[in-house]
Amino acid sequence: MTFTPYPSQVDDLNKLRANNYTGCLAIEMGGGKTVDALMATKDSGAAQTLIIAPQSTHKKAWREDAELVMGEEVRIIGNSLKAEKQAMSDLQWGYPGLYIVTPQLFTREDSTSWTPDMLIVDESHMLNNPKAAGQRKLSGYQVKDKPISRRSGMRLALSGTHARNNFERMWATCRFLWPELNGRGEVAYDNYYGWLHERMTSEDIVKGFKWFKVSWDRYEKRQPGQYAKIVEGVPHFGEPDTAKKWLMEAEPGRLFEEMPCVIQHFRRRECCAHHPEGFLKHDEPNVSTRTVEISTQQKRIIRDLENQGLAWLEEHPLSVQLPMTLQQRIRQATLAVPTLIANGEIDEFGNPVTELFFKHDAVSPFADEVDDLLEKWEDETVCIFLSSQRFASALTERLKRKGERVFEYSGAISKREREENLARFGTDFRIMVATLESVGTGTDGIQKVCNNEIWIERSLDETVNTQGEGRTDRLGSRAQTQRVYIEDDTGYAAGRFSKQMTKRLALAESTKVKVR
Repeated sequence: MTFTPYPSQVDDLNKLRANNYTGCLAIEMGGGKTVDALMATKDSGAAQTLIIAPQSTHKKAWREDAELVMGEEVRIIGNSLKAEKQAMSDLQWGYPGLYIVTPQLFTREDSTSWTPDMLIVDESHMLNNPKAAGQRKLSGYQVKDKPISRRSGMRLALSGTHARNNFERMWATCRFLWPELNGRGEVAYDNYYGWLHERMTSEDIVKGFKWFKVSWDRYEKRQPGQYAKIVEGVPHFGEPDTAKKWLMEAEPGRLFEEMPCVIQHFRRRECCAHHPEGFLKHDEPNVSTRTVEISTQQKRIIRDLENQGLAWLEEHPLSVQLPMTLQQRIRQATLAVPTLIANGEIDEFGNPVTELFFKHDAVSPFADEVDDLLEKWEDETVCIFLSSQRFASALTERLKRKGERVFEYSGAISKREREENLARFGTDFRIMVATLESVGTGTDGIQKVCNNEIWIERSLDETVNTQGEGRTDRLGSRAQTQRVYIEDDTGYAAGRFSKQMTKRLALAESTKVKVR
């Protein structure tokens, strides 16, 4: 197959060439980030190229596109298979070629001997959380850090969501791409907090309370009556710590205007001369919402879980960070009547820790609504998106028992089986039940066989949701996406409880300030 770039990609290459093949590719999902990067790699003449990318993108995206664009093989780096270990060794010794590694392995491994000519970071938002281990290895935070970006002459950062709903993460992206622009006022100013002060708005918030280090309930069980003696006479006990909450870019768009090289393409917004209305020809997804009423039994289970969200010391609420697992359990309990099993553990407030499981025949208003939609889209391919892997498995089994040609795409299924089943989607399979965390990256091709989506729930991470929305609504899509969101009448599946708990904790903190 002969590769012919789009006119916009030719312009992108010219821009990258003029900037030493270093730039920020802020292209929305399905806009050709991978192809742009590989065209630049080939044009640059780089002897050795390292790609840091999620595992799900290695074969379907990078390997296939590299063979098409460059006619070369991408070697996967790992520490399990013999070929992957050999690729690691060859990279360290400087042998030419295309190499690819996951962000997780890159973060764990000693990369001080890695000196690629071209360094490409796909889904770069995964490594731009300031101070995190991966960010320090990639672009550096402290003087003692020896980031790989300083050992690579050409660098590309690829993402459709660079800031990941948090503008301060752009500091790390700039540090990776342009470490030489590290003076005050420049895009990669090496003083992190100085950069924040210059570029973001903020507000002072109550962060916590000095000396409030031990859960009262927990301590009282071990040493009844002793906690009051410990804090007696401590001058700072109960006084709030304050911190700055960074909000947004002070001058919207300023950073991207000052970056030396930014390539942007939007699905449905003007971005360049080639895309006056975006790079997609189809209309925006046709979105509709259906609301279901959860059962009385589900509501009772949710109330029981809610009570674990706050602990009390006499009449005073004890604020705690809401555990992610509790948020997930409450959201999952809206999907179907779960089977609750105590795992034998006790949380810090004395509550038994329960695990939620789902049977294929559990009462589920969500599954009933799915049945209705599948009947409406009879003989059409359908993608069903959700976050709960356990409910994905139960729903898949339920649909199989109904005679549907369905497969599950989640972390519970091996990578090989997921890829094989995905290749058969649209022929042997009519329905894909996919967890958003698994399907969000590296699954290009769904749009060629499907344009019907059912969203049972959204992820707590909005970046994951954004990536999911780009699976059928992308370049190569065969028709306008038909997207249906199913919501419960309580709003819990949409994250209502998390929002309520945030308000409760803020109220509890403000109460403590007043009574100190």
